[in-house]
Amino acid sequence: MSKRAGTGRVGRQAKADVETAPLDGVAEAATAESTSDESDEQAAVRLERQGTLRRIRLQGAIDIASAAELKRVLLEALAEGSEIQVDCERVEDLDVTAVQLLAAARHAADVAGKEFVLTSLPPADVVSALAEVGLECCGVAEAAS
Repeated sequence: MSKRAGTGRVGRQAKADVETAPLDGVAEAATAESTSDESDEQAAVRLERQGTLRRIRLQGAIDIASAAELKRVLLEALAEGSEIQVDCERVEDLDVTAVQLLAAARHAADVAGKEFVLTSLPPADVVSALAEVGLECCGVAEAAS
């Protein structure tokens, strides 16, 4: 997989890379310990359960520092739920690692026949980055590309 060192931008090559990237292979470099848990309102990544729905709430900058936690929560949600919603309303920024994780999770959900939806509207530059790798957010992703 080719990556452009030092950039957080998602380009055409990155789009091709994330479409085939397995979730297990993304964010291996993320070694930082996460201190967030489900009860922490300020956590960058939170998982909520409601029946078979798994809602992941993202907040702030989702980057390499929170990538390990995002990966863990995505894997947990995919294992437990039949419908996965990722709430992006409070996202300020997504780096390429987070976008790769979301794209890989969407692919895994598609393969497993599960629903994977991004909800709420993040900032326009985040919507553009998501649209570039084929992730729709509130139907706005197509218009941003």
